[in-house]
Amino acid sequence: MMDKKSILLWVKKLLPFILLPFFSLALLFLIEFTHRGSFTLTVKWFIERRTAAIYTVIILTAIYYLLLLLKRKIFIVLFSLFNIFIFTLATVSHIKQSLRGDPLLPIDVTLISESMNMSESFNILSDRIILSIIAVLILLAVSGFLLFWSMKTYRYNIYTILLSVASAVILSYFVNNLVQDGATSLNQTFKLAYLDYDQRETYKHNGFTIGFLRNTKWLTTEPPEDYSKNTIESLVTEIKSDEKAENTTKPNIIFIMSEAFWDPARLENLSFNKDPIQNFRSLQESNVGGNVLTPVFGGSTANTEFEALTSMSMNFLPTGSIPYLYNLNKPIPSLPYALKEQGYETTAIHSFHNWFYGRNSVYKQLGFDRFISLEFIPNPVEDMYFLRDNEMTDLILNQVKDSNEPNFIFAVSIQGHGPYPATGKKPYANVEIDKEKSSANLESDSENIIETYGDTVGEVDKELARLVQGLEENGEENVVVFFGDHLPLLGENYKAYRESGYFEESGSYKEYKKMYETPLLIWDNFSKEKDQVELSAPFLAPYVLNKYGLEGNIVTDHLTSMLESGTSYIPRQDFIQETDINDEDLKEYNLLQYDIMFGEKYSIEPKNLKPNPKYRLGYADPYIEKAEVKKSDGETYVEVHGKNLTMRSSLFIGDTVVESTVDPETQTITAKIKEEDMNKKVQVQINDSLDRTLAKSNKVSISK
Repeated sequence: MMDKKSILLWVKKLLPFILLPFFSLALLFLIEFTHRGSFTLTVKWFIERRTAAIYTVIILTAIYYLLLLLKRKIFIVLFSLFNIFIFTLATVSHIKQSLRGDPLLPIDVTLISESMNMSESFNILSDRIILSIIAVLILLAVSGFLLFWSMKTYRYNIYTILLSVASAVILSYFVNNLVQDGATSLNQTFKLAYLDYDQRETYKHNGFTIGFLRNTKWLTTEPPEDYSKNTIESLVTEIKSDEKAENTTKPNIIFIMSEAFWDPARLENLSFNKDPIQNFRSLQESNVGGNVLTPVFGGSTANTEFEALTSMSMNFLPTGSIPYLYNLNKPIPSLPYALKEQGYETTAIHSFHNWFYGRNSVYKQLGFDRFISLEFIPNPVEDMYFLRDNEMTDLILNQVKDSNEPNFIFAVSIQGHGPYPATGKKPYANVEIDKEKSSANLESDSENIIETYGDTVGEVDKELARLVQGLEENGEENVVVFFGDHLPLLGENYKAYRESGYFEESGSYKEYKKMYETPLLIWDNFSKEKDQVELSAPFLAPYVLNKYGLEGNIVTDHLTSMLESGTSYIPRQDFIQETDINDEDLKEYNLLQYDIMFGEKYSIEPKNLKPNPKYRLGYADPYIEKAEVKKSDGETYVEVHGKNLTMRSSLFIGDTVVESTVDPETQTITAKIKEEDMNKKVQVQINDSLDRTLAKSNKVSISK
């Protein structure tokens, strides 16, 4: 019979192997609770998808058993770091899904720095998340203590080595199964389901851990079938033999991708006291109007932008891809390059940080001459979280007015961006839901979100009207292509869409189009052609180039031929069968895109795609005309007069930055100065929110 000391010794030896599976289960519950944001939904998942839960517990336990081969101090450190890391991913996934509508993907992990900068504007730590953080810390503390205590007498033997080998085999087999296509036997046994085109459903069905691991397979891109030099060269020959449109004019072409621009009237069960987008609607009725099918919902603006500027499709890229961050480190064919070859100046405008989505470098690779970002807007005015569109309109009109060449301007507006508050109104609020004429039963927060969005998009609509009026009066031929990048996020988990009856989770093609189509306007002041079109974002450039007789590139030429044969709309992969798309056209499109982005570039001459060596941020560097000494109320000041001074300008006296006041209207900067600094020179630098210097002025001595 064993004594107490012997029993305690055996308990110590066996505790890690017994405790770790239960720890895996407890951690999994907290991960799912955090990711789903609901205790009820988490319990429901454990009951209905228990096989997926078991699969995840096996993977986690196998990882922990492998770590047991390490010394106990190293084990405790790595054990804690691993669990904190995976729980953090689940937390970020919940936040992303709340703000953007889709869960965290492996490719998103490198976006953490940008996400943190964005998150400063929002209150993202809910009570549920804080509760989960506390629970995880308690779980780690208790488990860590017990494991550290029990491993004091831990000894390696043949059994622990065999267990570790078995864990390695199981882990490899289970994780490798996750990245396999098709219904594998293990998938069927554990009832796993992968909807790569709908990550929200994949995570909902399989859980966060399996969903995240599954998507690691998309970090690389495999070549399409039949990819070869001969295939691409034959395809290029066929495309180039097609007759091209005749160049008849070179109008200014202005693309405005308006953040979250949409028509609230599409919420069929709601009526409003006024039409928020009456100017857009009027212009759409008398020009070319319709819809744009975007690749994203509620966020990932850069992916719609990628399709519009390159005419390439997100359909052919790995799930969760963000080409701006991972693929555009070299020049690729684009609309700006095509127009530059025809004498156009190319300008990008976005009233947000230059670094967001890497636009500061991406725009150079896409063929722009300059990028006017937030830092170079003289006096940006905030509209709650972001800037109003007024300054963007001024920049566009001034660029067209001041340039001697035809202009291509791509402007990404920001005023329409969410979130839209659940309580409180903006100062200019005037849009209200007409409850007597509405059949939807909205909660008060959803009602306020929708009305605030209506107010916001109404201001965007006014700026569109001001832009069109300004272009009507400038005496030049102008084209405006105006569209939304995605639908707005109206509350967490589609809340306002659900309550209004717009989103019913039917999974149908009709509902897919409702969730991914934004309104489109193509206006000009010389043809006045009326038409209704349905275009996927990649077809915007081919349509416009063909309509106005301008040359494109190999990709736009291929899409133009598809347009002429009746194809203008390429939905998500799972809905392709709902269309009449020619399979061969789609295959050739995929081959071209792969060749340009990942392949040997047989279809293009990379040397012909040369970024402008004078590409720059802003129109010009700040310039100091003079610096004078001023005295007021017993204080001595230096007053700097110059040009191109913005609210992001910093004043340096010698090598030291000083606290200063900028007046963009008078183009002056004022700062206190000490007597000993009078002989030093002054300089102005424009810095961004990451404290990086974007532009510098000349240095000037102070006039006493």
